[in-house]
Amino acid sequence: MTDYTTVQRLRAAMGSEVSGTTDDVLARLITAVSRLIDRACNRPDGFVAADAPSAREYAGTGEAVLSIDECLSVSLVEAKDDPAEAAYTAWTADDWRAFSGDALAPDFTRTPYTALMTLPGGDHPVFPSGMRAGRSGSRTLSAPTVRVTARWGYGEIAPPEIETTCIIQAARWYKRGLTAFQDRAGGGELGALTYRRGLDPEAWAILEGGRYVRPRG
Repeated sequence: MTDYTTVQRLRAAMGSEVSGTTDDVLARLITAVSRLIDRACNRPDGFVAADAPSAREYAGTGEAVLSIDECLSVSLVEAKDDPAEAAYTAWTADDWRAFSGDALAPDFTRTPYTALMTLPGGDHPVFPSGMRAGRSGSRTLSAPTVRVTARWGYGEIAPPEIETTCIIQAARWYKRGLTAFQDRAGGGELGALTYRRGLDPEAWAILEGGRYVRPRG
């Protein structure tokens, strides 16, 4: 997984606040904050797509649309008609198309892609259903019937707002570490600084304002 800023940029943002601090300390903070941002935004693949494509399996819907994880590109779609089958069959490029947005108004150019659709005239009108009855006959289970090979993640690089969020939160955690992670620090004429759990309110506002927080299913 990729970190969303560098030690040098964090040092530049904090100036003399981090004089004498080792790069290793700042690097650990940046990594921890980067993964916190991923979790807060409900993006387990992060904001930077993997360099190499990899395969993931999905339970087909029996419909012409299949939701997938966020990805920058799709290189291969395979399917099997029966979940009990071991082998997948590769579809051709005329059978499917990746898109983002709503299926009723799909966007075929904007990434990250979030779904696939079958194409008119292709050999496969739907993604084979992965639904099957459980052993008791009273439950319905979903089994993988579609395998998608893609570069999973949000984009080639993290958006500038994500780096800004990372710097804000890393700086805040650094300052809190100087107080032995107390909930309040400071006082006097400038007043006390109160630390909240989770992301800093300003950092959270950047993520929400940029619509980077995905709803949880």
